[in-house]
Formats: sequence, C-alpha cells, structure tokens
Amino acid sequence: MEFEGITPQFYVGEDRFYAEMKIALPNVAYANRHEIFIDGFSFRKIGHENDVIEILWIVAHIALSLFWLRKFGIDFRSVVFVKGKSNLFKTTVVSLVANIFAKNRRKANIRLSSTKAYTQEFVTKMRDNIALLDDFSNTAGANNALARENAETAIRAVGDGMFSGKMNVSDLSEGRVDDVQSVVVITGEDELSLSESSLYRLIVLSIVEGTFDKKILARYRDNQNIFQRYFALFVQFLTECGFGAVSECALHFVQYREIYSEKLSVPRFIDAAAALAVEIDLIVAFGRYCGMNEAEMAIYRQHALNSVEEIMQQNFKSAKESLPDLRFLHAIMQSIGTGKYNSLAASEAEYVADSASFIGFREDSSGTIWLRFDDAYNLVEKFYQRQNEQFLTTAKTIKEILLRKGLSDGKLMPEGQGGSEYLRKSKKPPRKWFLVLKMDAVEKFLDENKEDI
Repeated sequence: MEFEGITPQFYVGEDRFYAEMKIALPNVAYANRHEIFIDGFSFRKIGHENDVIEILWIVAHIALSLFWLRKFGIDFRSVVFVKGKSNLFKTTVVSLVANIFAKNRRKANIRLSSTKAYTQEFVTKMRDNIALLDDFSNTAGANNALARENAETAIRAVGDGMFSGKMNVSDLSEGRVDDVQSVVVITGEDELSLSESSLYRLIVLSIVEGTFDKKILARYRDNQNIFQRYFALFVQFLTECGFGAVSECALHFVQYREIYSEKLSVPRFIDAAAALAVEIDLIVAFGRYCGMNEAEMAIYRQHALNSVEEIMQQNFKSAKESLPDLRFLHAIMQSIGTGKYNSLAASEAEYVADSASFIGFREDSSGTIWLRFDDAYNLVEKFYQRQNEQFLTTAKTIKEILLRKGLSDGKLMPEGQGGSEYLRKSKKPPRKWFLVLKMDAVEKFLDENKEDI
C-alpha cells in the first residue's frame, strides 16, 4: 500500500515475480459484504475456534494492515512459527491465507531451504502479505544449515524492518537494503535452535493431533476464492476507512501494553500481544463495516483476546524454559564430576600431565574453569537425553551467547563483525582451545535464574 494523493491504494506489483504468481484482487465493490464476511470468517472453524486458529486469523489481517499500523506508531515485528509433526495440516491451513491474492497457489509458499537470495526476495516482495517459509526439520540433511540460516536471517530482517545489505538478485555484484512489510510464517517439525534475540521474536504455535479439523479444512482447501474475496473486501475497508478505523483502534495500544507488561515482562512479547489486540479491534470494526451483529463481534473480540493472552503466556513460559545459555550451564554444573573422565583437574599442570582423565581444569588465580568444548557440549546433550529431552541449540550459538553475556572469556567483536574468538588457547603445550567460564558470573547467573531451571 502506498499513498496516492490522500487515499492509500493497494497496488499489485508489475514485474515478473508477481506475474508468475498471477496476483489479482477480486472485484468486490458491489458484492454482499455481510455474506463475504461470514464466508471468510468461517476459516476459524477449521480449528474449532481454538487459540491457534484465532492467532493465525489475526495475523492474516495484520499482514494487510501493516501499512496503517505503522502510520500510527504500532508495529508487528514477530515471526510466527507453526510447529508440529508432519501430516497435521500445518502448511495446508496457513497456505489458505498466505500470499492471499496469488491465483497460482503453488506460489503460496517457498521452501525454507531455498537459496538465500530467493528467500530474501520472496519475503521482501510479499508486501502486505503473509510470506510462508515451509518446512523446517532437523532431519533435513544437507539443507538443514541453510534452512536454519534463512530462518535466522528472516527473523532478524522482520525485527529490524529490513534485510541489511540484501543482494540484488538481478546483479549479484550490487548490494542493497530492502525494507520488510510482510508477516513471515515459518512451518516446521523441530526447534529452530535460534539465538536468544531471535527466540524472543518468535510466536510459536504448537500443532498437535486434532488442532485442525481435516473434514472442515477440506471444504475450503479447494475454494481459495472464499478467502480472496474476504481479504479483497478487507482491503476495500482499509482503503475507505483505514485512517479513521485504525486511528480509533490505535488509541488503546498503550493501554494494551500496560496490561500485557504485567503478565509477560519481555518487551518484544508485550509489543506483539498489544499489536495483536489492536488488530482484533480492527477486525471488529471491519465486522461492523460488513453489517455484523454488534453482540456477535463483542463475543469474538473477547474470545480472541483470551487466545492472545493464552498463546503469549505459553510463549513467555517456553522462552524462559528454553533459554539455551541457562540450560547449557545448568547441565554442565550438574554433570562435571559425575563420571570417571568428566571431572576437573585442580590446575593446568595437573591436566596436562593426564588430560585423558579430565574434561578440563580450574584456574584459581582467574576464577575460571577451562573445558574442552566438544566434550562439554556432548555432556550437555547426554544430560538432557537422560531426562528424555533434547538440547538442540547449535554449538556455535552457545559459544556466542556465553561470550556476549560475559559468562565466558574470549575476544568479542561488535555484532555483525567477524573476528570474535569464543574459545581461548591454554598456556601450556600442547596449547588447545578451551571454553573458559567465568565462575563468579556463572554462579550469579544460575542463582538469579534458578526459578527458571
């Protein structure tokens, strides 16, 4: 959406990217608004109006509202991660509202393991749309690293509002910066193993057996026109009433932030929840525009607000529980000294004399412990395996988080610049690389977060 004089208009891109998707808005200027609204609103029945389907429905509207929300100082900088085992209809459901006006439904999504250039182009050009990146799995083999990198890059771009230094795919020698005005949804089976900053930018929707009703889904799967007409009408509503409707809904944003700040405490979650709540009010205003009963929309509003609170509370709790640095350090401290070869030598000299008997050594003069990182990482993995859990955060991510938080010793360069050294070389021959933990900082960190372990 761009300003054209006074009234913003929704435009369809003219280059080949859009032509291949056959993007076109249905003409609903003289259609029955009430009927179109009810037909589209039935999307919620696919999940029997459960919390997951409610969030997906709100997010589908946010994608088309981003232009207006940003005009009034409200933004949605979260990425939605729809997570669950295969054959639970994750992609099928999200595809109904992804790249909504594409007639070529094969272009509703791309693989998360697509090339970095195409992934960035797709997210950038899906302006005012849901950009669906499908399908992350830790069993994806050779494409796994690329998929994780694309996910991390897309999450960061959504949070920052742009891809920094995005490559021009028509001329790979030319760097450029592109803004992001889309809602990114990622589907997958497994945890993405992200950095802490990216973790807080995710809204995870967990899909289990029965989340979506396949019989109801089948009624809509082959009738995309229902949702294209609905959202074409939503665009018409925003074109005619966007300024007044969004400005009125935006008045409650600060109030919503205050409400959620008492329940979530993480700023990114608070902002996301408040934006979702404002969008609910906008959907209610759209319902009025379409002649819906005021009492029915009030019931929907309360139900949707309850879903926002429930989902965001789940994410808040999950994020705290899955903090990788906390889990890693807790496992290490619980595991050192529990086996024949995982204890610490009292000094570097003792370690060098019989390194096979130890996992590392203490250095009392600096208040540190030095650990062979690969063995320490394996120790953590085994610790959680014994509890029937998984530790999926990558070794690289763990090393970076520990150093940036001041929990380990090394050489730290500014974010985005290379040259950081996450491990240190020992002083005595044969001078190997070690993870060096600052024990005062580690003990303080574990003590402050003991309730979250």
